Amino acid sequence: MSSAAGARCGRPGAYHLEEAHQVTSLLVMVQREVGERLAAGAGDEAYGAVSVKVAYWAEASVVGRVPASVFMPRPKVESALVSIRRRLAPAVDPADVKPEELFALVRAGFAKRRKMLRRSLAGLVPAGAFEAADVQPESRAENLDVYAWGRLAAAVNAAGAVAGAVEAAAALEAVTGDAGAGAGEPRGDGDAGVG
Repeated sequence: MSSAAGARCGRPGAYHLEEAHQVTSLLVMVQREVGERLAAGAGDEAYGAVSVKVAYWAEASVVGRVPASVFMPRPKVESALVSIRRRLAPAVDPADVKPEELFALVRAGFAKRRKMLRRSLAGLVPAGAFEAADVQPESRAENLDVYAWGRLAAAVNAAGAVAGAVEAAAALEAVTGDAGAGAGEPRGDGDAGVG
């Protein structure tokens, strides 16, 4: 499949790779800046949330540049040809973290891209998740590749599961009146706790 598209078309085309499983490769022509964002890797100036999303589903590269002089009327921008080849499987296992959870975290990180992740993701990433994911909290969003984002999102999910278990234990404690008593364990008064 090939396409010539402006910034408004190129980005949605890349964003909907998850819906078009039958498409294994794309060659799109977009504004040069958009093409650079689609194909950018961690650390590149053009790297952003769209780059991570494309990298999740595919491998992208700028394969050609099209000068403004070949169009009539001549636009004020250059274009780029971007090759996008679908991965056999997403870069991050959906069993570890759902795509929508991963992309929500990525968007939050890039919303304040010049801040360190510990600040830009404050309130979203619990204590210990950075270490569990082997991600430096002093990093900025543009320093993490799709795999590092996946590890961080999985660590957030794992911490959420732990937090959920802690909340459930606290709720059980409130009902039973005994710290550490679970269903079927004796309560402090000697009766079987059934919660």
